[in-house]
Amino acid sequence: MQILNTSLFSIALITIIFQLIVFYKKLGLKFLIHPGTYFALIWGVSTFSQNLLMQLNLAAIVDLPSILEINVFVICTSLFFTFWITLYPFNGYESIKKFNFQIKLNVLKALLKITLIGAILLMLYSWFKLGVTSLNISEIRALNTGNKNNYLGTSADPILSLLKYTQFFYPILTIIVGYLLGAKALAKENIKISNRYLYIPLIIAIVYVLTNGGRNPLFIGVKLYFIGLCFSFPGVMSKAKKKWIIKRIIYIFLGLMLFSTFISNSRSSYHKADSFSNNFDNPILKSISGIIEYTGAHYYGYQLRNTDTFDENKLGYGYFTFNGIFNIGLPFSSYTGVDKTLGNLVGFEDNPIDYFYLWENDKVGYFTTNSIYLDLKLDFGFYGTILFLFIFTRYTHKLFLNTQNTKPIGLFNILWFYLCFNFWASSNFKSFYATDIIGAIIMIFLFSKIFKKYKASPFILKTISTQTAINPNKD
Repeated sequence: MQILNTSLFSIALITIIFQLIVFYKKLGLKFLIHPGTYFALIWGVSTFSQNLLMQLNLAAIVDLPSILEINVFVICTSLFFTFWITLYPFNGYESIKKFNFQIKLNVLKALLKITLIGAILLMLYSWFKLGVTSLNISEIRALNTGNKNNYLGTSADPILSLLKYTQFFYPILTIIVGYLLGAKALAKENIKISNRYLYIPLIIAIVYVLTNGGRNPLFIGVKLYFIGLCFSFPGVMSKAKKKWIIKRIIYIFLGLMLFSTFISNSRSSYHKADSFSNNFDNPILKSISGIIEYTGAHYYGYQLRNTDTFDENKLGYGYFTFNGIFNIGLPFSSYTGVDKTLGNLVGFEDNPIDYFYLWENDKVGYFTTNSIYLDLKLDFGFYGTILFLFIFTRYTHKLFLNTQNTKPIGLFNILWFYLCFNFWASSNFKSFYATDIIGAIIMIFLFSKIFKKYKASPFILKTISTQTAINPNKD
């Protein structure tokens, strides 16, 4: 079994590397916006990390067949992505993408300011409620997760709820700002917005890190930037522009790995535990030990939940993967005596792999991530998961082609792409469709009312300050 698992790790890594090569050959730098790329990057690092941990006897092994199983799913996913992009290639274009809505810069600036101020107030208020005494991220994390009643995700505090609503537009704002950043840097567009506004979403992401003490908010912020930034990439670009992009991607990637190690070491120090990085003598592995630990964790979580939760006679048939359709909390419902989600009200039981359900039932490793593959297996079983992956990778690639070949891009095109992108870009956590889908739809609907569809010109990106359309085709 151990030999088979080692072989599957090698096959998975080779398959993922081959997929990335094919993606780059077929898409050029546009491969950076394809959701399949982020699946490959996450699971390429994950398979390497878990295999390394197993070789060094550092991995938490509960059930070897579960590790074998997750590697089979990874190999299948990678092969399916490679198959679809080969069957349905992308026909590149030279111009940057356009949106079919008017970007009113004054309104955009106002929303960015409101979101930033709201994020800072949310951070300060949560610190006050939790009793934070320092800027130690590990202390903040421990206070957040040490008591369910204090946890930001479940608190019934009305002030906290109102402050959270100020963050409603954060995802779409970050995507739009990423697009403007790329349009200014790559297409040299005359966009009348100061660069300081273009970095506000990144500042907000850092504020989120200081609010809950986790690593994921920064990773999410960077991914949202990349969605918008990659929409601004022309299909054909000069070597100088490619060099500009690749250099910054390397900087960002290295920065995130070092940040992850910093968080890991900080938590170990706070809890007076031996640092995970001390397990490595190699200075390179030591410096990236945080990301190795981080991306290997879901193998442990999958093993636990696969053995104590999966029941082939009680499949969810979509409940675990797509329950975000019903997983919307009713505002201030706790004050009416009905502290439930919409799903609870229509008869759905509590999700048995939900973090707090596992916590309340004293499950081992309740804090550990377990990946989309657990959601899928709980819904469709082993063979059903493989079939789903075949169909859903086709849907993902079709969505990518539609977003890239359809001119201009509508807000709801961005919505479906945003949901699918995050499904794969957060595939080491859980299904993004198991989060608040309805909230995302409402976000886009309200945003569309603020930035109305613009029909007056074929060149859609227009500023309220100049009242002239920006031509995305100019050199």
